Amino acid sequence: MKNRNFAIDMARGISLLTLPVVHSALFYAPGEIIDTTLGQLLAFVAEFVGAPVFMVAMGWSIAQGGRKSMAWICSKSIWLLLMGYLLNFLKFDLLFCAGLLPDSFFEINNIGRDWQGMLHLLMIGDILQLAAISYFIGALLMRATTPHSKVVPVLFAAVILLSPLTWQLSPLSHPLGSFVSLLNGMPPTCFFPLFPWLAYPLAGMLFHRFTETTDKKRHLSLVCMIAVVMILAGSLLLHWEPVSWHSNFYRLGPAGTIIHVASAVLFVCICSFISGKWVFKNQNSLLQILSKNVTAVYFIQWLLVCWCMIIFGYRQLRGIELGFAIIIITSLTIFFSTLYDKLKKR
Repeated sequence: MKNRNFAIDMARGISLLTLPVVHSALFYAPGEIIDTTLGQLLAFVAEFVGAPVFMVAMGWSIAQGGRKSMAWICSKSIWLLLMGYLLNFLKFDLLFCAGLLPDSFFEINNIGRDWQGMLHLLMIGDILQLAAISYFIGALLMRATTPHSKVVPVLFAAVILLSPLTWQLSPLSHPLGSFVSLLNGMPPTCFFPLFPWLAYPLAGMLFHRFTETTDKKRHLSLVCMIAVVMILAGSLLLHWEPVSWHSNFYRLGPAGTIIHVASAVLFVCICSFISGKWVFKNQNSLLQILSKNVTAVYFIQWLLVCWCMIIFGYRQLRGIELGFAIIIITSLTIFFSTLYDKLKKR
């Protein structure tokens, strides 16, 4: 497959496979599942293999794409932003209007059944909104800097270190508060604020520099060592940070962000070492199908999870019933994603 990187496809494909599993558990299992072994396992997968890897892979793709025209950059960014809000409408507001959202959904999330509740669901900041802004910034950097410019590493460090300073600047009472929260908000208004999540695609852009060298294996080994050092440094730094800075996965302080960014890069490095297997080089492998249809797969799994609340309810399932629901949603995600890929080729 021309211009595709097997390691990135592998990492992103695995990341996408975790989404229906984690989101099914999040929506169908009671909140106390987080205290169980299964809950801890799912939390680990979500935090270290899910969104962080997803965004690091996006940064690599931005760098791989090279310089783009301003018209292309703006149109793709706007398209991603609109897709984010369209997905919110389809997974929440459509069910809201049809009266199909479970009562427990409103009660547990403290959401009103009025127009304000509907507007809140529509304007939630999710990873597609983050992707839109990140793509715009990353693509501009590709236009404005040279391949080995120091701007990206400096910006990477600045985002990590200075993000906490932006968290006090969100005027949520302002009419534009929902859009401002895309920059520095937190759940339930925004799940993936630009600060500190911009650090992940910037890390992916930096990682791209090491994959496009003649001595790729040596450079990957160096990146692995750097990632391990960053994880250790971040773990030490945690002890000096305010507890509030590492109590919410979606808005971590510098230490937590360093740990998660480094872990995601380390995961991609591992994929780089093992992706040469002949079975994965098949262009029709499941992971590559998922990776090259990333936005469609993201849509499919979220629509299945949310629309199936009509059947499974909201945070009502346990044990075998929960396992059955997770298997059903994951299997359907794979089926419809594969079907979409085949139909797209026609």
